[in-house]
Amino acid sequence: MRYNQLIQNTMLLLSTLLSACSGSGTDGSTTPTAPTQSTPTFIYEREFASDATLVAQSNQTIVLDLKATANPHHVTRHRFSAGLYQFCMEPGETVLSGMELVNSSGNKVVSISRGSGCVEVSLAADLYQMHTFHEVSALSTGDRVAFVRAATPNPRLTSSNGKPLGGWWAMRPEDPTGQHRTGRVRAVPNFSDGRILVQPDFTSTQFDNASLFSFTDPSYPFVYKGVVSSNPIGYFYLDFQGAPAPIVAATYTKFSQAFTNMSVTDLGSYQIQFGKSTPGSAGNFYIDDFTVLGIDHGLTFLGNDPGFIPPVAPATVSVQFRFYDDGTQIGALNEGEIALFQQCNFQGRAAVFGNDIASLSAISSSDTTLSKSAASIRLGNNTAAFLYPGANQTGTPQLIKTDTACLPGTPNTESLKIQSLVSVILLSSSSCRGCKLAGVDLSDLDLTGFDFSNAILGSSNLARTMLKGANFGNAILNSAVLDNANLEQSNLANASLISEQIGMRGASLQGAFLKNANLASAHLSGADFSNASFYGTTDITIYSNTCETDTSKCASSKTGFTCACASATGTDLDGTKFTNTYLYGVDFSGTASAQNVDFSNAVVIASNFSGRTFSIDPHSGSTTSFNAAYLHGTVLDGVTFNPGTLANAFVDFTPGGNDLSIVLSQAHTQFRHSPFQGPICVNPFYSAPTKVPPTTPSNLICPDGNSYSDGAGCGASGNARWKTPIDIGRWTTPGWYDVTPTFPPPAPPQPVCNGIPVSTNW
Repeated sequence: MRYNQLIQNTMLLLSTLLSACSGSGTDGSTTPTAPTQSTPTFIYEREFASDATLVAQSNQTIVLDLKATANPHHVTRHRFSAGLYQFCMEPGETVLSGMELVNSSGNKVVSISRGSGCVEVSLAADLYQMHTFHEVSALSTGDRVAFVRAATPNPRLTSSNGKPLGGWWAMRPEDPTGQHRTGRVRAVPNFSDGRILVQPDFTSTQFDNASLFSFTDPSYPFVYKGVVSSNPIGYFYLDFQGAPAPIVAATYTKFSQAFTNMSVTDLGSYQIQFGKSTPGSAGNFYIDDFTVLGIDHGLTFLGNDPGFIPPVAPATVSVQFRFYDDGTQIGALNEGEIALFQQCNFQGRAAVFGNDIASLSAISSSDTTLSKSAASIRLGNNTAAFLYPGANQTGTPQLIKTDTACLPGTPNTESLKIQSLVSVILLSSSSCRGCKLAGVDLSDLDLTGFDFSNAILGSSNLARTMLKGANFGNAILNSAVLDNANLEQSNLANASLISEQIGMRGASLQGAFLKNANLASAHLSGADFSNASFYGTTDITIYSNTCETDTSKCASSKTGFTCACASATGTDLDGTKFTNTYLYGVDFSGTASAQNVDFSNAVVIASNFSGRTFSIDPHSGSTTSFNAAYLHGTVLDGVTFNPGTLANAFVDFTPGGNDLSIVLSQAHTQFRHSPFQGPICVNPFYSAPTKVPPTTPSNLICPDGNSYSDGAGCGASGNARWKTPIDIGRWTTPGWYDVTPTFPPPAPPQPVCNGIPVSTNW
């Protein structure tokens, strides 16, 4: 870590690592595998035709191409192991009509049709052909896809209210050096005063008392027993005094304080990111090589302060198990979880697992004694366990299907495998919830109303795709391409659209259409919304300047996942581009990080930025810009610009608001199924004057191009600081007022909108 970063930015202690996708390590424990060329997580139907040797495994997702013109019959090849299976079509399926499964002898073993429900069958280990059929007449609006996938358990580590589950968590980091070492997360005393660092440790894979963490108290994580048994893990601050150079001349102090506002992001399948949720800070920690005054303290989890961009991506850890001294405290288990107790009758020490473990001795210690100690077992709903006497799932296993108060024989479990009691194979043309589809090409399709909630779609191609009413809640869309996609009334709440790699751009939504979309709490840093249209059909002042996303509270107009409005509340916006974007009535309120946001030439009328702090990018020095933006009726009071520019921006303090007619370029009408061609004239109404920052000292550049020692000043009609030198009627995005505004422009050009009819239903 460079010293100038430490000097300029207070570094928090802690952070996370490990990838959401790591394979088997030297200790044999298994976590979900990242997509690779040899073992992809999904297979296109067309690949079976080009490769006669291709066979899908039961954990791979098949993408079927449903054409609106022909080919209603789809043939794919699958290998199923022996076991009990259910084959189901999504309830309410409207495109797929049926499926038949044929074994290697040519015998039909499964047949389902739309509305027939699920069929349960015991299959022998074999190679099967799956014949799937769809109705061409159901695809009148364009080509579509369907998915064939195994509905595997996805155990969570947080409850329905978002609180972390109990027990002492054993966490494994991914090796950031690329050497694929396995290890643990461990609390390590550091520095002369004994303060604690939380570090990835690759010298051991055994989880002892200093590598078991409790997250049940959101104030701070504790470490189980040991050297820090009575102390919370706190922040580690470096407070440099004096000139930053030379560094050896600087004095410094170091101290810890209580860790408040713990944030745990549950990624499913026993994987998390953890961090600090205090306003202005990044939610999740990252791993860096921590160096202080020339002393290298190794890889350490760190968090960023406001104004600092982490040098690497947020880290992810996999939780190997949740440990309990007293197993009677475990409570209910989730589907996909099992609990192994070290005494009969569900007593004594216990550990809860959510993934396969290939060697208990490799992760056990004298503090946990996991290996060869299982005396009783509890299972989550629809969960079965194979308990093996040897490492790497070797030896004759015990198949456990029900809670067992006393396992037969001497405890000898050394490895385990978790699976559904009944494996469910689901066929659907309307959803792929939780699917791993990183890099998938779904461009130019009609996926209206599709459910991709919790799906992994990083680097996917959704350009020009029809996604009206689609659900991307909690989905991963990092570096995805959604250019000119139609996302009207869609839900991207809590979705991630950031860059897959630090320094690269995030998701691209250039020219996308997001009318009445919900992006609340989404991660938008680095995303590009240039020439997009993200707006609501109603003036959000009727909801006190907020967009209501609880549709049960809609007064009358429910539109997908909002009450006819657009929400970006709580979104992080570092480096996000909204140049030339139509952003009427968007709720941008909240305190999440917003560095170097570009609103240049955007139409940001009747939007709300309450609580936002727009700050400088410490690396590039770039500031947030509303240069030449339309800010009529927009809420900017209470907003902190540190610094920022409103140079050439348009505002209006007319009591009761005003009407505008604005011509948007044809770049806004190229989205999928757009009813418009060429430029379009819109009529955004605002019912209240622009609310501007107060009269306080700042370095904000006002619309007149100047910065004033007493701040931006109040929004009185005679305040010339807010008068733009640009002629609004002859600007790149020209506008015409219905009522003479506070600052009357020169004689507007005629006719209004250059003769383009106003589109009231835009």
